[in-house]
Amino acid sequence: MTKTLAQLRNRVLQKLKVLSGSDTATAEDAALVDDAIPSVNEKLRDREFCFWTDDTVPESVFEDLAAYVGCHVAGDFMSESEAQAYRAANEQTSLLEIKRVCFSRPRTRQQTRQDYF
Repeated sequence: MTKTLAQLRNRVLQKLKVLSGSDTATAEDAALVDDAIPSVNEKLRDREFCFWTDDTVPESVFEDLAAYVGCHVAGDFMSESEAQAYRAANEQTSLLEIKRVCFSRPRTRQQTRQDYF
């Protein structure tokens, strides 16, 4: 099962205490997070941690990805000291959990046979 980009955005804003349960994000807040998500996913792809698209997120990484994206946008919603505290509490643990989930997935790549001449 997957979650949408809008659900991820709202969860990031909830983790940052910008939104409460049923609130709706302002256009500016939504744009800040929406712009950060593809960038964060690309960083994870570069490290070979990201197997999902920018538009859908598997539930297995949803909470940790929301926390990790939150680390990248915390400075836009919090004071610098609050953002540093949020990053210290969430960045490493969320990244390690994303990594664990990604590396526990079955590999789909097939072995290639090398021809020697």
